[in-house]
Amino acid sequence: MTKLAKAKGRAVEEWSSDDPSAMPPPRVRLRILRRHHNKCALTGILIADGQAFDLDHIVRIEDGGKNCESNLQPV
Repeated sequence: MTKLAKAKGRAVEEWSSDDPSAMPPPRVRLRILRRHHNKCALTGILIADGQAFDLDHIVRIEDGGKNCESNLQPV
């Protein structure tokens, strides 16, 4: 399993799932959002704390992308 470096602190295990419909837990969703500086990957609009957002695969599953933390972006 891949390790991801956090901005401050220890490295953490990257979340991943073999199930393409599985969604990451809230703590992982927050890491993904923070990695993208709280901005929508499509529009660049700021996503406020507590505001609902979806996750999108950077490389589609159909195109060989994986359902893992590093392949997800907030939209």
